[in-house]
Amino acid sequence: LEGDLGERVGQGGTLICFGSGGWAANLAAYAPAIWEQVRATTVDNPATTIHLDKPVVEYSNLHEQAPDAVIVGVNPGRQDMVSQRLRRDGYRAIQWNDLIDR
Repeated sequence: LEGDLGERVGQGGTLICFGSGGWAANLAAYAPAIWEQVRATTVDNPATTIHLDKPVVEYSNLHEQAPDAVIVGVNPGRQDMVSQRLRRDGYRAIQWNDLIDR
């Protein structure tokens, strides 16, 4: 997972994770080098300000972070939908649902 995601993420730039639940935790656990690059997580109506040692940013304020890419840290079955939203809003979405067995 980490090697393939590393190719998709690339080097440098601001990386944000959309999602702050179990699938974001899976990214942190199984792709720690990628998670290290994540500056913050983003969700709609966050219930907390910190998740997995990263600040949580309200999605409507994400533009203030000027992300170069947003990795989709949600259930693989929902990644297409979330990625479409991100792309529609002008962000580069990084999916990884094709890298895991369901």
